[in-house]
Amino acid sequence: MIRGGERWLGAVGALGAVAALLLALADPRAALTGWLGAAAFVAGLAEGALMGMNDEARGAVFLIADTGLRLSEAVNLNETTIHLDCDIPHVEVLPDGRRVKTQDSIRIIPLVGCALAALKMHPRGFPRYVDKGASFSAYVNRYLLDRGLRPTRKHTLYSLRHTFKDRLIAA
Repeated sequence: MIRGGERWLGAVGALGAVAALLLALADPRAALTGWLGAAAFVAGLAEGALMGMNDEARGAVFLIADTGLRLSEAVNLNETTIHLDCDIPHVEVLPDGRRVKTQDSIRIIPLVGCALAALKMHPRGFPRYVDKGASFSAYVNRYLLDRGLRPTRKHTLYSLRHTFKDRLIAA
């Protein structure tokens, strides 16, 4: 098994992290973006295709998928913005020395499913990618492309953020 894989399986139960992501995202209405409607992507995830990705990148992908956070917001979370030991686990998106896109970007996001599991494994965030959103994006997009997990070249990691929005609208 890939190093760290057993931690992921334990963190989200017997289904494993990838299967849990599928269950959280595989609403047929999410096909509005075309990302999750692609059989190759869904089949690849079901086979554990993300387990070869480094642990921090995989965790950030799950976080983005289950929260709709922007890539830069996800990779720049830290122990002061991640709150796991409270009644409703959540993250705070704050300026934290960075420019925010809009005032509405400052917000509190509750954590559930794979997002919660990812941050339980990374309670201090993703230090490998702090202030390196572009390299994170390039790594994940290349990983997905090399494994045939992007329905088209236009479907990128950022597209996954939009599937969250589509699922909210469809609900």
